[in-house]
Amino acid sequence: MGAILSIDVDSAEVEDFFAGVTARAAAPQEVLGYMGQDMVVKFKANIDAESGGPDFPAWVDLKEATVKERERLGYGGEHPMLQRTEDLYSHFAFNVTGPETVAAGTDGELEYPAVHDLGEGDMPQRSFVWIDDPLVDGWLEVIAQFLVDGTPPPVPVGS
Repeated sequence: MGAILSIDVDSAEVEDFFAGVTARAAAPQEVLGYMGQDMVVKFKANIDAESGGPDFPAWVDLKEATVKERERLGYGGEHPMLQRTEDLYSHFAFNVTGPETVAAGTDGELEYPAVHDLGEGDMPQRSFVWIDDPLVDGWLEVIAQFLVDGTPPPVPVGS
């Protein structure tokens, strides 16, 4: 027989701890809401960066005719590419759609965000609805803190 250390964790404190973790795991809507807000902030930052993402192509420069039209209309020429007004930004939304699900993106009232994000016809793909590993790693830390001790999620920076 080998060396064994046996620890009995049969105590009210341990039971209370696990009861708290279980209760918080059953009601993660606050954390899901945080993640939704964080995704919206990330999508807006992706638009500002104009660079594509880890699994998406770099953004293609605007065509010369488009740049000239934007200059004529007073929208700054080539940059910012997808922002003539703040209209696109105002249509980002998130929704906690169930006990384990959050969805984020544009609200569906505008057609052009999907055309830009996916590319269509002559419109090159300029993806902005994506997340990256550092964002997910941050969520995992927030989830762990929430489950362990009930720490509420922070307000996402830029929201």
